[in-house]
Amino acid sequence: MPLRGLQLVIHLYMMATVGTISTEMTVEGTEEILEEVYLDSPMEGAPLTNSNNSHFMNNVFDNLARFVFGNRLIPSTLLLTTDKAECQYTTKPAACSLDYFMHAFTSKAENFRVILAPSPKYTGMLDEPPRFMGEGFVVMSSSLVHLYYYMDEPGLVPEHPQTVRLPNGDEVTAPAPVWGLDIKCAKGTNLSYGPWADRQREQLFRFFFPQDYQTLKLPSAPVLGDMRQFQQFDVRLSILAEATIDILFSKEKETKAVHMNVQRGSYFEMTLPWTVSASGYITKINGQLFHVDASTSLLYRNLLEAETLDYRVNVHYPRVWNHDQTWDLEFNGCKATYHFLYTHKEFFQGEQGQGRCVYENIFGEDQTFTDMNQTHVEEDHLVGEAAGAPEETKSDDSLNEQKKPEFDCRRYRQFAVTVYIDIRNVVGHLVKDCTEGDPPCPTVALDCLIFEMNKRYTETQLQVVVSPLILTTSDTNTHRSAAHQHLHTGFLMLSGLQEN
Repeated sequence: MPLRGLQLVIHLYMMATVGTISTEMTVEGTEEILEEVYLDSPMEGAPLTNSNNSHFMNNVFDNLARFVFGNRLIPSTLLLTTDKAECQYTTKPAACSLDYFMHAFTSKAENFRVILAPSPKYTGMLDEPPRFMGEGFVVMSSSLVHLYYYMDEPGLVPEHPQTVRLPNGDEVTAPAPVWGLDIKCAKGTNLSYGPWADRQREQLFRFFFPQDYQTLKLPSAPVLGDMRQFQQFDVRLSILAEATIDILFSKEKETKAVHMNVQRGSYFEMTLPWTVSASGYITKINGQLFHVDASTSLLYRNLLEAETLDYRVNVHYPRVWNHDQTWDLEFNGCKATYHFLYTHKEFFQGEQGQGRCVYENIFGEDQTFTDMNQTHVEEDHLVGEAAGAPEETKSDDSLNEQKKPEFDCRRYRQFAVTVYIDIRNVVGHLVKDCTEGDPPCPTVALDCLIFEMNKRYTETQLQVVVSPLILTTSDTNTHRSAAHQHLHTGFLMLSGLQEN
């Protein structure tokens, strides 16, 4: 799909090396160099094939590079900046023998940053970011980033379907041309995202790839002599050192955050489909986080600790733009500790309220956390004010206006959710308000806890299955006789529970 109204600004200070010849090179000059790859082809106008054993290499050294993608008609501009970069373009054998060769671009960038900055001359409605640092909202920053971009030069469709023999002896259909980007982040890596950043990404994508709201057409069958087509674009981001991840959002002009520390070995993979099937297309996201330590901006900050956290997200989009979408999310944690507070419900609903497709009142309109002490003070204060207020200010119309909440249609739209949670080897603490001299909190131990929820627009079905459960509690009574000291600790066992 062609880009529309692209404003691309590139500032590069570079030195290029081709073979043994060093020369100053501009961005336009690279087109002449790349044309050398297509010379002496066995077919006029076609690239070199693997049989030619050709090899091409181009080294580029950049200082103070900046790539700008934006337009004055959209609120945010995407900036990619680096203080210093060493780049190399070369050709390699293609992943499949049916294709000519592979374009390979590698780069080592220092002080690399991805920024969403306000667009100059934009006059529309402003959407303030939850956090502003320097030029704008920093989506990604790292002291050192290794980039590897690769793309096969597609060959022609053969007369008969070709197969490839795997190392185990099996024969499979020849794979499509490969296309992807690998990103490896070293020390000083920070990733920031959230509903605001996702809205900016969506506006940029819709501007450069506008939606025509037509039913997606199925691709035609391959024809002899046509160029082979890409099936997907693969992105992988790997963490080579300790990194931080921030999920930022605003609620009533107050910045909220989920902060995570992850260790070396964490990664993120995304597959973007480049073709459509009869049922639509699926965007796949998966990855793993090592030694996760997550906290929130609430007064009680602890949220999650886990040795490993695997995640998988499959988003199925239909061919018709307004038909039902299916989001399949799966999380697997190992040696995990989750701190659940009722205030987390409101906290995460505030985050969902800024999202595009996950905002709905699932658990009820009036289920809000209440601080009883603070509520009594506020009620007494309001009663005193009402008693001294003039009679004309107490009309029913004014009270109705004060109580009437702002209507949000997203709370009432159809939204189907299916949840399945299976937790093994559970140890829970029933947290209570106590001092240092009070008995410790009771603990609960069980082998298995399963929770299922099937929510539709008309009803919500819940099911809970609990394996045999042991509750342990103790006290600090020091006046018992020696014969009754065993009463210091009490046990309660529940053989099983199933609730529908």
